[in-house]
Amino acid sequence: MYFDIIVKESEGKFHINIEYDINFDLSIVGIGIDIERVDRFKMHLDQANARFFQRLFSSAEIDYCMAKKHPELHFTARFCAKEAFVKACANEEKFKITDIQVQKDGDKPHIAIWQKETCSKALLDFFKSRTVMLSLSHSQDYACAQVIIQNKQG
Repeated sequence: MYFDIIVKESEGKFHINIEYDINFDLSIVGIGIDIERVDRFKMHLDQANARFFQRLFSSAEIDYCMAKKHPELHFTARFCAKEAFVKACANEEKFKITDIQVQKDGDKPHIAIWQKETCSKALLDFFKSRTVMLSLSHSQDYACAQVIIQNKQG
């Protein structure tokens, strides 16, 4: 399967092109993308606004980001991932950004349920029957994320 997403900036605007071949896998049930300015999150770090981060991120996400040289880049990318996930689910389920968290297996980020013991049955069922793919990226000024959700095969 060939699937290519091209993001270009021109005159302060972002242009997104999606290219795919004729054998494109139709099991995709959702695509979400989000881009945010990094300074929005840096502002809260500069103000030592811990409550802002605690409302949006799990303690594991906060620990991960704060251990980095530029935590604002990592907070922004994770927020984008959460927003992209919610957008990708919009046609099927209504989830909130606080239902999920971004974790890493080695170098690969992925979306996981934030609090399994208190989450809804709909969220548990969603993750059992779907594959969620995540891509994160950031520059000094912007971070973005894309989520693709597929039905699990077989």
